[in-house]
Amino acid sequence: MRPPEGKYNDTVLQAATEEGLSVILWSVDPQDWACHDASAVLRTMAQKAENGDIILMHDMHKSSVEAALALVDTLEAKGYCFVTVSELAALNGQSLEPGVVYREFP
Repeated sequence: MRPPEGKYNDTVLQAATEEGLSVILWSVDPQDWACHDASAVLRTMAQKAENGDIILMHDMHKSSVEAALALVDTLEAKGYCFVTVSELAALNGQSLEPGVVYREFP
């Protein structure tokens, strides 16, 4: 689960543990919620993204959606593939544990 705004505390971690949920955050934040320029968001993500990263994106703005779609093409052309967080963890020999915070899987 991703807590709103990525904010969590011991209470949130305890609840996640009780529900059997891992806390998933991100390692790349293009701040697409603040910047409504798809090209700028795409540049930021394409420059910062590395193997094992979790990229935060929102779908509230058309520019964010455009940037995300372009990012898929850009990163796939560089040889990256997109997987779920569970798959990403498994590919890196990790299992997701309830109540544990994850930001990336290098």
